[in-house]
Amino acid sequence: MENMPKKAKRGKERKSSRPFWLSRLRQALLVFLFFTQPLVFSPWNTEYGYTKSIYTLVLVSLILILWAWEMQKSRAMKVELSLLSPVLPALLFAALLSLTGQTPACTVLQSAALILFFAFIFFLVLNAPEQSHPWILGALVFSSFLNALLGLLQYLGIAPGGPGGRGPSAMIATMGNQQFLAGFLSYLILPGLILLRAKKGWIIAALAAGFNLAVMLLTQQIGVRLGLGAAFVFVAFGLGFWRVKLPSWEKLAVVSLIGFSALGGVLKIPGLLGGVALALGAVGLYFLGRTLRRLPLLWLAVFLGVATAIILLLPLTTPLSAVRDLWARKSGAIRAWDWWVGYEMWRDFPLFGIGLGGYKIYFVPYKPKFLASARGASYAFPFPRADQAHNEYVQVAAELGTFGFLVLLGGLALLAYLGLGRLRRLGDSQKKWELLLLGGGLITALVHAAPTFPFHLPASSLAFVAILGLALSPRYGPFGGLPLTLGQKTRSLVAFFLIPLSLVVSVMAVRDIMADGYLLSAQASYYLGQLELAEKKITRAVELDFCPRVSLYWYGLIKAGLGKLAEAKEAFQKCLTRYRPEALYLNLAAAELQLGEPEEAKKLLTELLATIPPQEMAQDARYYLAAAELYRGDVLSAKTWVDEILREDPHHERAWLLLGEIQRRRYLWDEAKNAFQQALKIIEAKLQRLNDQLSRPLPLKDYGELRAQKEKLAQMRTSALKALAELP
Repeated sequence: MENMPKKAKRGKERKSSRPFWLSRLRQALLVFLFFTQPLVFSPWNTEYGYTKSIYTLVLVSLILILWAWEMQKSRAMKVELSLLSPVLPALLFAALLSLTGQTPACTVLQSAALILFFAFIFFLVLNAPEQSHPWILGALVFSSFLNALLGLLQYLGIAPGGPGGRGPSAMIATMGNQQFLAGFLSYLILPGLILLRAKKGWIIAALAAGFNLAVMLLTQQIGVRLGLGAAFVFVAFGLGFWRVKLPSWEKLAVVSLIGFSALGGVLKIPGLLGGVALALGAVGLYFLGRTLRRLPLLWLAVFLGVATAIILLLPLTTPLSAVRDLWARKSGAIRAWDWWVGYEMWRDFPLFGIGLGGYKIYFVPYKPKFLASARGASYAFPFPRADQAHNEYVQVAAELGTFGFLVLLGGLALLAYLGLGRLRRLGDSQKKWELLLLGGGLITALVHAAPTFPFHLPASSLAFVAILGLALSPRYGPFGGLPLTLGQKTRSLVAFFLIPLSLVVSVMAVRDIMADGYLLSAQASYYLGQLELAEKKITRAVELDFCPRVSLYWYGLIKAGLGKLAEAKEAFQKCLTRYRPEALYLNLAAAELQLGEPEEAKKLLTELLATIPPQEMAQDARYYLAAAELYRGDVLSAKTWVDEILREDPHHERAWLLLGEIQRRRYLWDEAKNAFQQALKIIEAKLQRLNDQLSRPLPLKDYGELRAQKEKLAQMRTSALKALAELP
């Protein structure tokens, strides 16, 4: 009898022992995520990054459900948090406060969900067992190598790529853009060198880093070079300041040779000279770091030197013409325009911002506001709608206001404190070397975030949170760590939160990607002229989409094509707070005119012209303004707009048709006849060119656009012939 309780206890222990198979499965899926997410794309979805985002949400949801199950199966569980963790709820709180702006709640919630799930990835890496760290890093490096290989094949014209068929612009890999590819590769070059610690296979890691560097240079992106340069300065200085023991000279020699080969192979002689300068600079920074440990007063000179370098490198402050010329060649004015528009948004919503995800929605209506300012006078040139501000820090200020910007700055300051504190306290020289390289990867991304938007790209965000999780993991010391032991009640609460959240988010993500597929199918049907079929598909897309934006716009286009103008107008009006490209103004104005609302149409068209749209779009806006004036009975104002159109484009057939109608109402029969005949002549010539183009193989989108043009021209020809026949 005395043994019975003991046996029951042993049985209970066996039953409640930690389910290691669940942990291993979870870790395997995490590594699988890091390898596959940067490679995932689908030609059946509208955007590469969108597919990656949906894939991330679904796979992370599965991993979180497994983690929750593991918690319930375990008797006790220790989890590792970080002192950086409070930044996440602060960011989410800033996102909720941004609901006070103009951005719809569904857009804010979608963006907040992505922030939350990438934060979950950070926590998963933070809690990953130390033996899985090389697998996580190796999966990312191998994935980046495959992307780089595809980018190289596209550069050479061997694999299909972006515009041009070959060269830098074709290097989209699975990212969709040469800039996106360059950023993703650059963040992993230095952290990838951690794999040099392996006794076997280190040469493969070195070759992968060199290959990624070469392909990154081929993209000709300046921002990533600046980011990698800043990281190089940090690592070289840190080696001396924190007295880090370097890898063996054989490994350093191989890495140096590979690095020089990448620089020389891509940049030729200037690259080799740059490599020599980098090597000499590294030596200088190394000894500067060692000197500063002995003579702290020299820090003042260092700060002055850094401030001088920043002044010389910033286009707004530099006296160097070479820097200003480079800024101009690399579309600096366009980026500055993006930033100033963000500033205007912040001025209107200084506390909590215009709303998370709202920059791309309200960029177009904020263009006139900026152009009307004193600084906007020098930016009076056509520039299309921007989805992002091309500066993460400006975009945070615009969307989350001063509160969100302070949260971001506080998070960066806390990260610097934790990272530098760990370097100072670490005794293991090998781990210091690793932490320096991880810090280099983070610095590359944070500097690159100044001229672009890596944290709006799923692959770049994945690399960043992985590096961040590794750098703050317990491997590099307890400083900044926050270990917690979860009891039964806490684990149940966490599971109760994670499982429903994961299920809801994954279901919504799957519905969204299905909606995107229906959108693509509806667009194909629209281009083929099958409007009834397109209507069914786009209706399904809008029903499935959690926050329809582009699908809602296409819903309006298809309804307008079917003549259902009231439904089209309603959809276009909803788009004003969800998806607001310049073309929306034209389509909504056209619907307003056909429904007998010329004043509403005039407001939209006047605002569109104030944005300085591309010439063809500006001409269309003037045409609709002329039509609105004619509808109101103001014949002279209508003629003024038509005359302006024809001065710039004498072959604008719609303007000639409208001029004929204006002259007919003025009883100027000869002038009306001449205008209708001129319109007919232009229409016949354009129809002949269109028939020639349509006789050749074309992409579906091009075919659809040309087919629609042909139908409109045929209708206008009928109208012109009828008008000529009715003239006295």
